[in-house]
Amino acid sequence: MGGSRPATTDTWASGSSTLSRRTIAAVGGSLDWSLKSATMRSKFEPLQFSLRAAASQPLLPVRAASAFEDPASTLLSRSMTAFGSRQFADSGAMLEKAMSSDPRHSPVWRQRGVAKTMTRDYDGVIADCTEALRLDGSKASTWARRADAKMKKGDIKGAMRDCSEAISRDDRLHRTWHSRGVMKLQLGDVAGSMKDCEKATRLDPAVAEYWGTLATGKVRMEEFASAAEDCNEAIRLDAHHVPAWASRAVARNGLAQYEGALADGNQALRFDRNCVVALAQRAYAKVYLKDCDGALADCNRALALNPRSVVAWCTRGEAKFQQGDFNAAIQDFDQAIAVESENPRAWWYRGKAYMALGQYEAARIDSAHAYDLQPRFDDARNNVAVATAHASTISTWRLPIVQRGLPSQLARDQELQQEKYVRQYEGTPVRTGSRLSETIAGFTRYPRSDPNLHRFSAPAAPASPSDPVCVAP
Repeated sequence: MGGSRPATTDTWASGSSTLSRRTIAAVGGSLDWSLKSATMRSKFEPLQFSLRAAASQPLLPVRAASAFEDPASTLLSRSMTAFGSRQFADSGAMLEKAMSSDPRHSPVWRQRGVAKTMTRDYDGVIADCTEALRLDGSKASTWARRADAKMKKGDIKGAMRDCSEAISRDDRLHRTWHSRGVMKLQLGDVAGSMKDCEKATRLDPAVAEYWGTLATGKVRMEEFASAAEDCNEAIRLDAHHVPAWASRAVARNGLAQYEGALADGNQALRFDRNCVVALAQRAYAKVYLKDCDGALADCNRALALNPRSVVAWCTRGEAKFQQGDFNAAIQDFDQAIAVESENPRAWWYRGKAYMALGQYEAARIDSAHAYDLQPRFDDARNNVAVATAHASTISTWRLPIVQRGLPSQLARDQELQQEKYVRQYEGTPVRTGSRLSETIAGFTRYPRSDPNLHRFSAPAAPASPSDPVCVAP
């Protein structure tokens, strides 16, 4: 039994065959060649007989694997290859053929959504991703792509829902975590934004943009020292990352490091001369470095680029305040409040300007409202106390203007302006229990040195219990 290997049979004629008689006979013959003992022969002879029997039977043809592939899958593969080679026209044509071949093939819809992203056809991206998700909703990347398109179209809430769906399917999508964090920041959910951006930095700490957005959230929360550290990391990763330089200028202004804020603003503007945040923050630093003219120039540039920049309006008003032009400052603070009525700084600035004009009741109203919007705002609380102390020394709110010794016509003009300011609150619904409502009604929470302090003759109408919205100016 231990002779030479037997000759094998010819292979099957088909060139596409992956299995032949030669293969089977070779296996069977190898058993005959390798059996050296009776014990081995008794164990393997049945297998040897079976293999030789199989080699004598006619074989069925075995086709190449590509012949069994779905035509849509083949076209999709070719389309993706063309897309990677930037042959976008050929890629799109193949996708259309694949879609005609099998309109229920979800990967084709997904890939066409990718292609439409390149042409910024965001409506098309949303439509294709929606169809892909209808066919197969398990792909996290498809949810994320549709979220990006919705974000570009301004559908922030819809984009956030898609981001959440993507993250629920794959929580390793660091870019999606960051996108949701950006949108939460736009909607005012600063704490939620910081949580998402921190997750993004843990998943991929090498992306400067993630650190920059996290720093912006911390600035909003007035965590200036920590925000500056995050900006340092973003700048280390990408020295040309303009938002990081601008955010560090904000943080340094918050830490009263005005020279550093000025340097950061300058650096941001070297990379982007139209960065509104950098212009406004450089102006803010210049105000406190006693360069009010330079601050006004920066604010004017910022407002020409973005008339809705609250920081620029407030900073320009503060520069005018420092120059002693209180009425012009109030006009700028009015603009800031018109843009963002819930900004406590704008109300506080205007209250400070009113106090400089001796209009203490107006100053107290603005300062109280600023403190109501931000209970940790110590400067606003102090202004309320100062305004209350001044107002308690007079019998009516008009007297400070007359007693300042101003010319009679100017005094009358300011008196009319102040009266108009107070009367605008009459009949205005405000939140029940807010400091603003109590101040207008003459019942503040702050101690008074004079129990007979003048109260407004026409208090504001109480808010409807069913209406929780503050409509105060």
